[in-house]
Amino acid sequence: MHEVILNPRDAADIPLECNAWDDEDFEDEDDEEEELDEVELAVQEATKEAAIFARIQAEQRIKAREEAQKVRQRLEALQKWNDEHPDEDEQYIDEDGMLAHRSRKPPVSVGAKQARAEVVNVIHQNLPALTKVVVEAARREKERT
Repeated sequence: MHEVILNPRDAADIPLECNAWDDEDFEDEDDEEEELDEVELAVQEATKEAAIFARIQAEQRIKAREEAQKVRQRLEALQKWNDEHPDEDEQYIDEDGMLAHRSRKPPVSVGAKQARAEVVNVIHQNLPALTKVVVEAARREKERT
């Protein structure tokens, strides 16, 4: 039996021996609630997963930003050190992220006098071979003409 509140004014419209309602009029709302509950659970689960994913992405972005800031600070510190120590080897971070050193001083250049002396010495050492090459070139030039 169903629990129903009847409006006594409607009793005159209902014939005797007749059911004023069908069982279908009183379908269990539990079934509809269960369906809604399943949908609601799926929505809540999807919302939780999306929130977790968004949190992970946000944490990764924050971590990447902090790492970039640390790298920038290390580079600034190295630049400051290099500026304060111009006579020392330059320090830099190589492609592997390791601290490396390189000479800032240009190769030692020789003076003009010393360079001339070295050239003259090389010429003297190779004079027989140079003479042979020059004589051979002159002979070929003479044959052409």
